Amino acid sequence: GSNRVVDVTAGTFPEADVLNKSLTLLGAQAGQNANTRFAAFTTGVNGPKADPSVESVITAAATAPASAANDTLHIMADNVTIDGFVVDGNNPALAQGGAVVVGGINTDSRRAIETENASGSLFSANSALIKNNVIQNFAQRGVELANPTDTSPETAGSLITGNVIRNFGLDGILLAYNAYSDVTSNTVNMAVGGESGIWLQDSGNPGTGVTPTSIDWSHNTVTVCQDAYAGIWVNLFHPSATTINIHDNTVNAAAGVTGADDYTYGIYLTSVEGSTTPNLTNNIVGASGGQFARGIALWNLPTTTPTTVTGGTVSNALKGVSLHDDDPNFGLAGANSAVNLSGVSISGTTVGVLVDASGSTGDTVAMQISGNTAIHGCTTGIS
Repeated sequence: GSNRVVDVTAGTFPEADVLNKSLTLLGAQAGQNANTRFAAFTTGVNGPKADPSVESVITAAATAPASAANDTLHIMADNVTIDGFVVDGNNPALAQGGAVVVGGINTDSRRAIETENASGSLFSANSALIKNNVIQNFAQRGVELANPTDTSPETAGSLITGNVIRNFGLDGILLAYNAYSDVTSNTVNMAVGGESGIWLQDSGNPGTGVTPTSIDWSHNTVTVCQDAYAGIWVNLFHPSATTINIHDNTVNAAAGVTGADDYTYGIYLTSVEGSTTPNLTNNIVGASGGQFARGIALWNLPTTTPTTVTGGTVSNALKGVSLHDDDPNFGLAGANSAVNLSGVSISGTTVGVLVDASGSTGDTVAMQISGNTAIHGCTTGIS
């Protein structure tokens, strides 16, 4: 049938909702800037909290942070919009036995918004629109769009935009198994122990479905915790004839983060293959806060068109931009990689640009550096 519009008044709603019809779910603050609203939250023993007289707050229905049934919003249909809510996995009204502590806050629920049912079975959803929400205090993930398997047909048409996503145990935004979405203008703040702020993973099947011609990840602000994999990470991406544009993002390590153990990356691009075209453009990495192990880390990029890294700045990292055949997480690539680096300003790093094929068994690891790339006060390494 036609798309239904549901207006939700201000208030607090302890619920786990299954959205199994196309609908537009509008909170009391639909269309309103999530950063401005979050700045007005009241800080207390349970962290920053919304005012339920002006916000529609959907919170945990039970203290069950390992249960898919207790996840907050289950998207089980195409064309679902969620706009203008606070989705808070900490519900102080519940008994907290069994809660998982994340960032010093009890989390009563596992995931906030996802394409899973109450049993944890994944659903292929097209055209999910998730915008202008404050999503916080979840044991695992803020937003997850994932299809049932890595051979599922592609889903697309989705947009995750204008959200504040903070204090989660694993990932702020996760796209998996050929589920594609534009991701724009979000503020993602990782807690201690998280995996990634924005992550596309295990989309290695170029098969069938609604293949997007381009994917836009832009104007996001991500703060990365210690030993996270990355603020922004694309891993195993292989839809045919698709360009992924990662541009105009700001990625910083949190205060006190150090890169000493060769983890905690700003932007991480791994296993991008086939006829895809990855472009990293005008991103600001490490401008403030702590220190990355690697500002931009690149690995296993056997695409028909070289990956481009253009413009922007990289600083506050042990290694500024690295292209390597032997990755600390994955090992040897077993394939050639090619990157064009141009117009990037790199400063405040020990090694500005590292191109490393050591240990390979014949892989070509090549970087063309051009366009007035500026490397200040550090070295360039080739091995």
